[in-house]
Amino acid sequence: MRKLLLAVLVAAIQTIGSPSIASAQGYIEGSVGFVLFPDIETNDYSFITPLGEFFEGNFESSIDSSWAFGAEAGFQTGPFRFGASWDFIDAETDTARLEGTLDGVPFSFEASDEDLEYFGIDANHDVNIFAANAYYVFNSGSFLGALNMSVQPYVGLGLGAATFENMDSTFAFLVTLGANVPLGPSAYLGGRYRLALISGPSRDDDFNDTIDLDGFTTHIFSLVLGFRFGV
Repeated sequence: MRKLLLAVLVAAIQTIGSPSIASAQGYIEGSVGFVLFPDIETNDYSFITPLGEFFEGNFESSIDSSWAFGAEAGFQTGPFRFGASWDFIDAETDTARLEGTLDGVPFSFEASDEDLEYFGIDANHDVNIFAANAYYVFNSGSFLGALNMSVQPYVGLGLGAATFENMDSTFAFLVTLGANVPLGPSAYLGGRYRLALISGPSRDDDFNDTIDLDGFTTHIFSLVLGFRFGV
């Protein structure tokens, strides 16, 4: 990764020094794909169940691979592209393991999403990620020369926020790798990998202690369809 970022920096410096920088172009694109989502663990916390039992402990949530979609808009000048993105990740708990004590007695339980509601835990981990991104677009290559097509690979970094249902918003850092293939003078099709590092959100209400989720990382693989226009 360090070598890749160094190569981007060197290429950017060379481009800035070049007298021929293309005029700016706007773009808008949509994406759809799937997500590899890690297991999520909470801090230790306590609450009283609807039957008056006192639970103290934590839980680890297992989430299957899920789907994602999103959109982005921005502009490109020369090899530099700047955009504002939105990514939605559909993430529902498959199973969760609760570990702790119930009325002082050691307690361990493999729970379904319905069981989690009984323990005051929301099984919905859907994530919305809003970010500002900066990319470096490499020169068109002849990777698909046999098909008379050109490819524009790119690398980017982003900063933003991740929002969760019934939980606080939190910080998100994005690393993006992708490549686009022209479909004509304005349209393009691409593939994209996006790594999202998300700090753990929390929730606080009148009945439970503060529930903190550990920070986690998602891997989003998407198919992208975009359109360019003059600005």
